[in-house]
Amino acid sequence: MLQMIKKLTPISLLAVLLFLIVPADKTSASSYEDGTYNITANALHIDKDEPSVAADYINEAAEVIVENGEMNLQVTVPKSEEFSLYSLKKQGDAETKEEDDNNLYYSFSLTEQDKENAMINVITSYEVPSMDLVHEDVEFRFQLEGLDKIKQASGNNKDHESEENSNNENEENINDDESVTNDESDSDDAAATISGNDSDEGKDGAKQENPKTGDEAPIILFTFILIISGVLLTRKLAVR
Repeated sequence: MLQMIKKLTPISLLAVLLFLIVPADKTSASSYEDGTYNITANALHIDKDEPSVAADYINEAAEVIVENGEMNLQVTVPKSEEFSLYSLKKQGDAETKEEDDNNLYYSFSLTEQDKENAMINVITSYEVPSMDLVHEDVEFRFQLEGLDKIKQASGNNKDHESEENSNNENEENINDDESVTNDESDSDDAAATISGNDSDEGKDGAKQENPKTGDEAPIILFTFILIISGVLLTRKLAVR
C-alpha cells in the first residue's frame, strides 16, 4: 500500500500542477436569444462563387430558428413539376424535412463554426422530368447572409459589458499609478540628492557610510531548503 502511495504521489502532484497552470478550456458555444431570424441563403457551387443549378428552385429567403441555445437553418423549396428535389441535407448530418401542399422545408443544424464562416456544405438529389435527368448526391454550398441579426443572450451581453468596464477601470488605475509613481520618483530623486550631500560629510568632515540592512537575505536559499525539507519528510512518511 505504501509503495502504491509512493508511486502515485508524484503523479498526483503533477496533475495538481497542470490543473493550476493550464487555463480552462473556453470552447463552449455561446447562447443566443430564442427566436426566428430572417436571413438570406444563397445556393453556390461547391468550388466556385457562382449560383448553383439548385439556386433557381430554392428560395433565397430563409430562417434561422434559435431554441434553447441551438441554431437551425430552414430553407424553403417550392414544389414544381419542372424540378423535383427529393433530398437535401447538410454534409455529415441526417436529413430533416417537412412539407405542405406547396413547399418542402429542409432544416440544417448550425454550429458556432458555421455561423463564423457564414457557409455550410450540403448534398442534394434532384430530378428534371422534362429532360429525363436525374442527379444524385450533388454537392453545393449555402452562403448565409444576415447572421449578425442573431442576438446573444442577455447574460452574455452583461458579461461582455462588465469585462469592458473592468478593462477600462484597469487602464485608468494603471495610468493613475504611473502618474503617482512618477511624482514619487521625482520626489525621491530630490530627497536622495539632499540626503547624499548631507551624509557624505559628518560634523568632522569625514565620510560616513550607511549601515547595511537585511534586504539582501538569501530568500532563494531559504526556499530551496524548505522544498528539500518537504521532500525528505514525504519520503520518511512513505517509508513508515
